[in-house]
Amino acid sequence: MVKPLLLILHRWITLVFALPLLAIILTGLILSFEPAVQVSAIKPQSVDAARVADLIKRYDPDGKARGVSVNSAERRITLQGADSAEIDLESGEKVTEKAALPAFFLWTRRNHERLLGQSWLVISSTIAMVVVMCLGILMGLPKLRNSLSGWHKGTAWFTLPLIVLSPLTGLCLAFGWTFQASAPPLRSARLISLPEAVSIVADRMIWRRSPPSAHAADC
Repeated sequence: MVKPLLLILHRWITLVFALPLLAIILTGLILSFEPAVQVSAIKPQSVDAARVADLIKRYDPDGKARGVSVNSAERRITLQGADSAEIDLESGEKVTEKAALPAFFLWTRRNHERLLGQSWLVISSTIAMVVVMCLGILMGLPKLRNSLSGWHKGTAWFTLPLIVLSPLTGLCLAFGWTFQASAPPLRSARLISLPEAVSIVADRMIWRRSPPSAHAADC
């Protein structure tokens, strides 16, 4: 009696949240290619930290920007928090037309995190997905058969660790749960400007990517 009830709940919850879950899965699949696209576009010496710092000082003299993103493929930077200006690294001028691929990934990420502008829809659909998986586990091990139902059950059970981790980690991100302990606040720390932060990050990246022998020769 319990198993048929679990099966009914399993089917109806899936049916109700089918469209939002399909949109979340598709947008997540698209976003999985974003790191590969970004890494493939990175070339040595493609971005000059000094050039980036100069452009930040030029377009954000009041220091209102809270961050900067670098698109090495299009050789552009975007100031975050000021006027969200997109600046060409070559000419140093503002760009009116945004690059198609980064804009597409941005649109995909926004819909993945806030489907139709509704973050609650994404969170509730993700919770529903976890509940559906738990109901499938409670129904017990399936009988593997060469049918659509048999393939569905077999695939779900054999790939269970992978398909459970994705919605669970997504919920942790949505609620701000993390495995890292928060560092104590540094009361004596000096606030640095965005150009200084760019220089510090660039220096550390160069130090990590360079071989030890290069630094020994410099010393």
